[in-house]
Amino acid sequence: MVVPRVMRDPMIALKTMADYHTSWPVQRVLAEFLLAGDLERHLRRMRRVYARKRAVLVRALEPVRAWARVGGLEAGFHVHVDLDPAVSAVAVAQQAAARGVLIQTLVPFYAALPPQNGLVLGYGGLDPDQLVRGMQVMVDGIQSLAAHAGMHSEGMSL
Repeated sequence: MVVPRVMRDPMIALKTMADYHTSWPVQRVLAEFLLAGDLERHLRRMRRVYARKRAVLVRALEPVRAWARVGGLEAGFHVHVDLDPAVSAVAVAQQAAARGVLIQTLVPFYAALPPQNGLVLGYGGLDPDQLVRGMQVMVDGIQSLAAHAGMHSEGMSL
């Protein structure tokens, strides 16, 4: 762990309380893993895997691009989706939950009110079939709410 100098002593104290030390076989295996370049190979492979998953997610949102815009970095395990103000993120999440798909709204991530009307979509641990199914459920919910609000697909009013 690399921490600022001011955090060194508190981190050593926490490590000591947690387990005192890491066993030498584990340290040796980790050192070999790093020295052989296995970590870098693993990271390159996983970046490709997650990029493909993100692409599936973005493609799946095409039918509702008038009401939903993907944001966030092109790396990682999740994206955020900004929704047109007329399409309630809470309602989308509730509809999805009723169909067995869990979607997180942006509400818990805001200290100030009102929070941004959007969703956080985690895709890191999902296989492509799960991702496609979950996205279809979400797209169905957005389309249903947009139709109920009498919205047409001219574009977002964000």
